[in-house]
Amino acid sequence: MAVMILGELCNFAAYAFVEAIVVTPLGALSVVICAILSSIFLKEKLTFFGWLGCGLCIIGSVIIALNGPSEQTVGEIREFQKLFLAPGFLVWGSILIATSLVIVIFFAPKCVSTRSGKLRDT
Repeated sequence: MAVMILGELCNFAAYAFVEAIVVTPLGALSVVICAILSSIFLKEKLTFFGWLGCGLCIIGSVIIALNGPSEQTVGEIREFQKLFLAPGFLVWGSILIATSLVIVIFFAPKCVSTRSGKLRDT
């Protein structure tokens, strides 16, 4: 869990130094890489179409990252801090956190049984 959190923080920090067109497809490959690694190390079954899908995702991400349009990057941490503290981002972050708390506090207990962890029929 700690490694996953560290990876997501590094993925977030990468947006400060590289164009989003490069970071986004490569960051999304974490799910594909986890599927491949679980197939190898945990002996999970990955069908032919699963392997094909993983391969196509990797190829597509590399093609997008190599051929994407150039954007102006944020060159310094001070510029990134200014963008991070912009009112639009702060409002968006506040709405996101508030919505998440409402879902966790009010809706999740109504939909999930506490003993089995299964969804209830509501």
